[in-house]
Amino acid sequence: MKRLLIASLCFVLPLTAFAVPETKEQREKLGREFSLPCSEYGEESCIARFLAMEACTFIFGLNSGKPPQEAMNIASDMFVLIETQYY
Repeated sequence: MKRLLIASLCFVLPLTAFAVPETKEQREKLGREFSLPCSEYGEESCIARFLAMEACTFIFGLNSGKPPQEAMNIASDMFVLIETQYY
């Protein structure tokens, strides 16, 4: 059980470190690298996934100590970058 806990922490901690892109360049890089087959999922499903990603980015920003307005700006930037890549 102890090994399972340690192994799960090894996978979760690196993800939380990069969950909120700090700079505009990091956000643009993440937006370019994000790929989602919208033609396969459908437009409504893709938009729902974009919105869910925006919400998660906002919550991760708050949890990392960012003020609400800054966390919302980062989340909105990510939404626009990803959404404009597909439409």
